[in-house]
Amino acid sequence: MVGPTRIQSLRLISNHRTVPRSTSETPGADFTFTILNTPLVNAFALPGGYIYVTRGLLALASNEAEVAGVLAHEIGHVTARHSASRATNTGLARLGPVILDVLSGNSMASQIGEVGALAVIQSYSRDDEFEADSLGVKYLSRAGFDPNAMSTFLEKLGAHSSFEAARLGVAREKGIDFFASHPRTPERVKRAIQLAGTVRWKSPS
Repeated sequence: MVGPTRIQSLRLISNHRTVPRSTSETPGADFTFTILNTPLVNAFALPGGYIYVTRGLLALASNEAEVAGVLAHEIGHVTARHSASRATNTGLARLGPVILDVLSGNSMASQIGEVGALAVIQSYSRDDEFEADSLGVKYLSRAGFDPNAMSTFLEKLGAHSSFEAARLGVAREKGIDFFASHPRTPERVKRAIQLAGTVRWKSPS
C-alpha cells in the first residue's frame, strides 16, 4: 500500500507545486503524474509531460521533498526534451498503447516486465542526466523544497539498488530498477550536493 502521506505528496506535486508553470523551461506545459502499482523502484518520463512513478519508489522516500526530487529530475528530462529525443530515435512513442494497457490495470507489473519497460526508460547519456539533475535541483528550490533532497534520495536509491543486485546475484546495471536506467550514481550524488549549495530556497511553510 502507498501511504496517505505519499499520495498527498503526489497530489501536491501534480498541482504544480514542484514545478509551477512559470518556473519550468516550458511555462505553458502541463504535467501528468501517475503511480504505477508495482513494487519495482523506478520513475520515468514520456514526451508530452507524462511522469510515472512506482509504488515501490514512493515507499522508499522518507519525505515529500525526496519524492519531489525524483519527479523534478524526470520533469527536467521532459523540459530539456531528452524524452522526446529518445522517442524519436528509438520509436518509444509506439509504446503508447502498451502504456495505456498497463495503466488500465491489465496485469500491470507483469506487463511492464513483458514489454520491456527498459525500452521506455533506457539509460540517458551522462550529459542528459546531469542536465536533468541541475534542472531538478532548480525546480525544487523554486518550489520551496529542500534542494538537498535530491542527493539524499539518490544515495538511498543507490543503496537499495546495490542490495537488490546482491540479492539477485546480478550486476546493478543489469537490473530493472531506477539505477539500471539512471546510471553514474556516485558522480551524480556529488554533483547534486554541489548544485544544492548554489541555490536559494525558502519553505512556503
